[in-house]
Amino acid sequence: MIPVIPFLVIGELPGEQWLQSTNDSALLFALTGASLLAADVILPIPSSILGTLIGAKLGFFTGFFTILAGLTLGSSVGYSIGRFFYKKNPNHLPEAPTLLSVFLSRPVPVLAEATSIISGAVKIPFIDYFLATLFGNCLYSFFLSANGLLIIDDKEYIYGIFFALGIPALAWLAWKAYPKIKNYSSN
Repeated sequence: MIPVIPFLVIGELPGEQWLQSTNDSALLFALTGASLLAADVILPIPSSILGTLIGAKLGFFTGFFTILAGLTLGSSVGYSIGRFFYKKNPNHLPEAPTLLSVFLSRPVPVLAEATSIISGAVKIPFIDYFLATLFGNCLYSFFLSANGLLIIDDKEYIYGIFFALGIPALAWLAWKAYPKIKNYSSN
C-alpha cells in the first residue's frame, strides 16, 4: 500500500496518464510493457501494477499475452543470469528449489526473481524450470489482465489497485504458511 497511498490522496491512479494516452500505438505500448516486465528480474519494477495497467490498456486477451511474454522472458533471463554468470563456489549455493516453489513464486516480489536466478545457478534442467514458470506466469498473467478490466471504470479502480497488491501479498502469506513449498530439494 505504501506506493499507492500518495496516489489515493492525490486522486490519480498510478499510470493513469499512461493509460489515457491516445496517440500511442497498441504495439508500442505492448512492447514497452512486456520489456518492463522482463526487466523486473534486475530492476525494481512493480509487476502487479504494471501488469494491471497493461490489461486495462490492451484489453484482456492482448493484455494477457503481453504480460505473459514479459514475465516469461524475465524469468528466462533470471535463469540465464544464474546459469551463466554465477561462478561462486558450488558449496555456497542453496539446494535446487522444487518445481512447485518455482510455480508458486511467480507473483511474489523479489522471491520470483531470486527463484529464477537460483534455479539457473543450481542448473535445474531448463525445460523443467521453463514449464513450471510458464504455468505460474500464465495464472498470474490471467489475474493481472482480468484485474485491468476492473480499473477501466473510474469507480472501480480502487478494487483494481487492491487486487493488484493483494495477489503478491496472498502468495507471500501462502509461502510463509506452508514450509513444504519452500523446502528446497534437489528434484
